[in-house]
Order: sequence, then C-alpha cells, then structure tokens
Amino acid sequence: IPPWAAQSARAVWASEVEPYPIAVTRTHLPDLVHLGSVTEIDGGKIPPVDIITFGSPCQDLSTAGKRAGMKNTSRGDDETTRSGLFFEAIRIAREMLVATGGKYPRFMIWENVPGALSSNNSADYEVVLNELLQLSGTNDAIRQHGRWGGYADYGAVAYRVVNAQYWGIPQRRRRIYAVADTGGESAGLVAFERKGAAWNFEPGRETQRAIEQGRVAGLPYNCYQWHDRLVAKSGTEGFCKTLKERAGKPGGGKGQLVTDNLSATLAISLHATNDETRRQIMPVALSYSIEEIIDACAYFFDKTKRRLTFEYSLIAGVNDSDKNAEELSKLLRNLNCHVNLIPVNPVTETAFKSPSKEAALSFKNKLEKNHINVTIRREMGRDIDGACGQLRRRIKNL
Repeated sequence: IPPWAAQSARAVWASEVEPYPIAVTRTHLPDLVHLGSVTEIDGGKIPPVDIITFGSPCQDLSTAGKRAGMKNTSRGDDETTRSGLFFEAIRIAREMLVATGGKYPRFMIWENVPGALSSNNSADYEVVLNELLQLSGTNDAIRQHGRWGGYADYGAVAYRVVNAQYWGIPQRRRRIYAVADTGGESAGLVAFERKGAAWNFEPGRETQRAIEQGRVAGLPYNCYQWHDRLVAKSGTEGFCKTLKERAGKPGGGKGQLVTDNLSATLAISLHATNDETRRQIMPVALSYSIEEIIDACAYFFDKTKRRLTFEYSLIAGVNDSDKNAEELSKLLRNLNCHVNLIPVNPVTETAFKSPSKEAALSFKNKLEKNHINVTIRREMGRDIDGACGQLRRRIKNL
C-alpha cells in the first residue's frame, strides 16, 4: 500500500449557515471547522483538501419546487437563485486549484435530486457537467443530445443516478451523483465501480488495484469501508437498530423509543393542534395525547440530535385557521423540526375539503413568521382521482 493510503479520509471543513446541520456535524465530526456562508469563502485561503463534496440547494431544480433554475449574478444573470449557489462551490475549487498549482482538490463530488436532469429543459445539467469538466483544465465541452440518461462517463467527469434506499434509509430516494477528476480521467472509477450490490461497499478488483497502485491519488485504501467504520464506532454488531415499538414494560408505562446511538428520521402524523380535533380526524389518536407525543419527540431529539418531521394535513374549516397556525407554532417552538403542510384530497365518503391555495399559503406564512421550518407539499394525481385516499375508493366503485 503506498504511503498516502495509510491515512483514512477525514473531514476538514464545511460551509453551512443553518443551525441544525451545524449541530449534527459538530456532534459526529467534532474536529470539523465551520467556515460559514459559501459566498464568503476564498478557496485559495482555506486548507486544501483532496475531495470537495457538495450539494447545491435543490429547491430550484426539483420538480416539487419553483423550477427557477441555476442562476448567479456572477455569470450575468439577473438574480442568484438558491440552486445557483452551485457556482460558488465551483469558484472555491478553482481558487484552490490556482493556489496549489492544480494539485487540490483532486476530486469534486456533487449530489442533487433527479429533477436537475430536466431543469430548464435539461440545459441546467449541461452547465453542471461542463463546469465540473472545466476544472480539469480542458476546453472540451459536453453537449446535451435529448434527455439525460441515468448515467454517463466522460473520463474526467462521470455521473449516475443512485437509490439511497441501499445506503441505510428505508424509503426509496433517488439522487444524482456527479464526480469530477481534476487531475485525470478516473471519475468513472469513483462513480461506477463497486464489488457487489446493497451494503457491499468494497470496490471491484480493477478499482482496488488502481487505488493500491496510486493511480487514483487522493483515495485512501479503505475509502469504501466508511459503513464498517461507522458501525464499529457506534458499538453495534453489523446491524444498526433504530426505532423500537413503544411497548409496555414492567412496572407500567412505555418502553424506550430510541434503542441505539444510530437512529432513523422520525416523522409524526400530527394533523391537529388539540386532542379533540385530532381524534375526529384520525381515530388512532385515542391512544396518545398530543402532549405525550411532543414529550416523546423532545426525548427523541435529545438522544439522537436528528431533526423531526411533522405531517399536517390542511382541511378547510377544520384545522387551517389563523388560530390553528398560532397553536401549532406554540406546540413546536421548542423542537428542532420541519412541518410538511399537505392540502387534503377530497374523498367522496368524507366531508373534508381542501383549503384554497391562498389559505394554505397564509397558514405557511404564519408558521414561518414564528420561525417554524415549513413546506407545502405538492399535490399530484388529484385530477385523475389517483391522489392519496382517492384511488382506493375509485377502484372499489368499479
């Protein structure tokens, strides 16, 4: 094994402004230095690194967002969109390459949602690939020909769409990973080569040989074994137990919700701000009061430091008033959480109606005014009676 491979990869610095991600990294990566806003970092004045990983905000690329695209005033655009912060990371990489004579960073890894492939009629993703490609010093260009596929290897740049379901979360979640090799054409080795399928992170033979021979400089010999190191550090034996059903225990009461240091993200179906309304909406609410739920959530965050998610279905005239918004803000004000507002879909066997777009936006604005993170979920399938709660009834009536 070459000398450079004797050291395991370690995180050196990060750019973040939101309190929750900063708290998470300080818990799990205590030696990490936080540099603040990405717009204020000079890549030539910070410690050089082998790999820069980044994921520019996805709100303006996602099909669930405004699709405002990737814009930055530094490129002559009339505004800088959130997704346009991608160009700040590219600027930092260029400044570092200049300061180190082209040695650092060796690799750039960009992550985002699949919506980036079609943003701005697919033109935004062409910009992403070419900005990454040009970090290698080439004047070549990658051109779009129709729709972008799920993967491609251009030598110095490669990308693939992967399913994060196989990386430790229970739900299907597709993400794009684009890799740039600023000093060669090894991007495909990073993006594609792996020995096996789910949970087997060892590289294939050719990739492992290339790493050990130093042909992929910057990758330590055990770079594919991050999951094994994480499990070893946590004290678990091969499996990461996360949540445990709240069953009874000797002496009465409920058992622990959290069983190990590693834990899943917790989403709670709340849907109301008082027990009476919640029991009318969802009979299962007879089991636990809202006060008990909030106490359990506070305990969960205290033990895991993972942000909570609250699902709140907006029902016209039932739970969408200004008073409800204030009550919800008061309930959640001491929790690190995010609220998903879901306008209810009309279903024939209930009297529940969806609020107007104006009412939903007003509810959202009141939560934001009270410093609650909130998103209005995009409605899909309602026009064909295929949305949540509708399809079952339609099939039943056939």
